[in-house]
Amino acid sequence: MFGLGFSEILVIAIIAILFLGPEKLPDAMVKGAKFFKSFKKQY
Repeated sequence: MFGLGFSEILVIAIIAILFLGPEKLPDAMVKGAKFFKSFKKQY
């Protein structure tokens, strides 16, 4: 996925949890998934 390995994705996830907090993370994940889905449809 975009040239990222599992360890890089894990680090990004940990930073997201620390930055957003556990209460905002599910909403942010849904928004991110919708963004990537629309991005993939365009290209």
